Amino acid sequence: MSHSEPTAAPLSPPASDATRAPPRSAPQPAERLQSLDAYRGLIMVSLAFAGFGLLATARHHLRLEPASGFWRAVEYQFEHVDWQGCSYWDLIQPSFMFMVGVSMAYSYVRRQREGQRWAQMFGHACWRAVALVFLGIFLISNSRSATEWSLVNVLTQIGLGYPFLFLLWGRSVRVHAIVAAALLLGTWLLYVSYPGAGVDPAKGAPAVQAILVGLVFWGVCWWMYRRKIFLRI
Repeated sequence: MSHSEPTAAPLSPPASDATRAPPRSAPQPAERLQSLDAYRGLIMVSLAFAGFGLLATARHHLRLEPASGFWRAVEYQFEHVDWQGCSYWDLIQPSFMFMVGVSMAYSYVRRQREGQRWAQMFGHACWRAVALVFLGIFLISNSRSATEWSLVNVLTQIGLGYPFLFLLWGRSVRVHAIVAAALLLGTWLLYVSYPGAGVDPAKGAPAVQAILVGLVFWGVCWWMYRRKIFLRI
């Protein structure tokens, strides 16, 4: 009986460039809003250097030259105003609120595109609010002998407002204006109703004039929105 020689399987032709699988591309990093990053950097640097040391420098020069208008202006900008007026240092805390609001708009639009439901996103906002409040209380109490349940820390204030900010997300400008006016009036009523905690409206504390200025400001913003003036700027 004759045995046949084993035959090798035919080799397949080499894959051409057209049939070769394309290489996997690396995932693209999320695009960042560079203007917000720059603004956040300015605020954080201002805090880290305590106003770049300008307040202490201004006070030092004012001890030597009490009549210096330049150093008096520098001192004013890097210290909190008691009630009336506004300085650069008064804008630090509102800047954090502004940055949180802008970041939330981008963050939850992305979550919405990923298919997350409203209840799921609201639960995430509430969880983040609780975490921020307790983190702020921890930082306040870190150097104290007992836990200080204070809400004056920036983190606690952001945490308290976070769920309400989420509820206002996507609402109309009219709703935002009404809520802002209600907050201004409510704050004024609380100060007037409970003036015992070092608040005296007769000595420059929040007054009706300040509330009216706030209402006029929001009225002008609403008028400009209706007239499409913002789109022309």
